[in-house]
Amino acid sequence: IKFDGTGDYLSTVSSSDFEYGTGDFTHEAWIYPTAAGGDAAGDLIIYTGTDSTGNNSTWLALNSSRNLEVKISYVSSWTTEHTSTGTITLDTWTHVALVRQSGALRIYVNGVEDSTVANSTDLTSTLGGRVGIGNQIGGPREFTGYMDEIRLSNTSRYDDGTTFTPQTTAFVADSNTKLLIHSDWTGGLGADSS
Repeated sequence: IKFDGTGDYLSTVSSSDFEYGTGDFTHEAWIYPTAAGGDAAGDLIIYTGTDSTGNNSTWLALNSSRNLEVKISYVSSWTTEHTSTGTITLDTWTHVALVRQSGALRIYVNGVEDSTVANSTDLTSTLGGRVGIGNQIGGPREFTGYMDEIRLSNTSRYDDGTTFTPQTTAFVADSNTKLLIHSDWTGGLGADSS
């Protein structure tokens, strides 16, 4: 899916599927950014919450220094804010994953754990159950580039900081898949296989 940085994003209606409570989750995608940090807070890759004026649940973004920005639970301030140590290369396909497992929040880049921070925030309906891909559902934080194989799961797909080889074929939905978007579908905008 191509995002040109000027109004392109995907969004869902609110769903309890994206209200993880204190449990595990994985948000992941293959990204090919062509620019970074058009908004000072970062260009959103995957977002869950209400909308740009409401509460936020999870936030995975690319900042102007090409680091991944992770933010969890915003009502009047963020409960957790964390920045990756490594940077993302522009004009290159990169697999990124945000994983929460047993109170540890991990950032993975191309299958390697970049960094970890503690987090067990209760992600409930107060924070919203909408998903935004490429933006914050009506906000100014627009991703510029391409995304493929976007998957949100209510489980930890990559445990304990163990290195893994990112899958280069289409993901297959299972019982823990809550949203799965294949962007190479030839029938229009894309296909949701969740």
